[in-house]
Amino acid sequence: MELSNIKTKRIAYLDMARGIGMVLVVLGHIEYLGAGWLQYVTAFHMPLFFLVSGILIRKKKEEEKLFAGLIKKKLVSIMVPYAIFSLLSFLIESSRIWIKGLDEWNVVLRQLFQSCCLQGVSTLWFLPALFMGEVIFIGIRKKTPLWGTVICVCVIVTGAVVINDYEQNFARIHAVSRAYRLLHDVCSMFIRNLFCVGFLAAGYFAEIIFFEKKLKGFADICLTLVFGVITVVSIQMSGLVDLRFMRFTSAPLYVVVAVTGSMTVIFLCKCLMRLPYNPLQQIMEYYGRNSLVIMVTHMDFRVMYIAIRLLLLLTIEPIYSILFCLVIVTIVFVLEIPIIWVVNKYFPFAVGRSSKSS
Repeated sequence: MELSNIKTKRIAYLDMARGIGMVLVVLGHIEYLGAGWLQYVTAFHMPLFFLVSGILIRKKKEEEKLFAGLIKKKLVSIMVPYAIFSLLSFLIESSRIWIKGLDEWNVVLRQLFQSCCLQGVSTLWFLPALFMGEVIFIGIRKKTPLWGTVICVCVIVTGAVVINDYEQNFARIHAVSRAYRLLHDVCSMFIRNLFCVGFLAAGYFAEIIFFEKKLKGFADICLTLVFGVITVVSIQMSGLVDLRFMRFTSAPLYVVVAVTGSMTVIFLCKCLMRLPYNPLQQIMEYYGRNSLVIMVTHMDFRVMYIAIRLLLLLTIEPIYSILFCLVIVTIVFVLEIPIIWVVNKYFPFAVGRSSKSS
């Protein structure tokens, strides 16, 4: 299983950023991670993927391409994987309940509804958010100049935050109503997806401001430090956040942390690319290229559960420490290698790739 030699043109530091992002995503799903570390991980781990996508929109000049063809391409690369893995998740959960003889079919039906309304179960919420966000953002860019895009995005993100506050308060009051819980899934999906347009825009404009210019290594290091300091200071005030459920104490502060944290990781990877090529870079690029596979399998395919069970066989009891959690992440990433190989070899369409590009 080769960790390099990809035939298609890739941007190595963005693949590395995705790889680091997946480390953070898996870390964020480990129950033994303390609240302090969880606060740092959740601050920007999902926005990072949106910023990278926004950077790529600019690099590929997607706003200049035919809109219909672009939507078709993104349906294949984003929504086809969503449909396939949503179905697999439904089948896995149904099989678990049937084999164990549990009376939890209402949970499965709720998950089926969430999949159909694009709310998404588990980590799959990310794909409809990415698809809808990209379509909306590219549509805006096609119709407006740069300053007009900034205004439109600001209005959309602000509107999403305001509506989210009202909707969540309303949802708490009417939580006993099954009908409203279903409506809440639909409403919160649209609100979240609109909010994520802002992160795509941040990546797009970051490409214009920072990455289109060939900065010197010293400038990259300085920007990494500046964004890093802002992130650390801001996280202390932001508290725990959850992008999927749109929960944060201060939306403006969360946006700042999410953007600066993501930029720190991206610039850090850009700095690392100036070093002699090493196995760590190679490994992170590999997992970054295959981040979608890890994203949709590490939880619903019980990979992380197996990793935790394997580790607990070697220890008397779980340890609530970052080191313990990093060992779990390492085991997860090792277990993902055969899954990645099988998907790329036999089912590339499941992650939106053609057999030629896999």
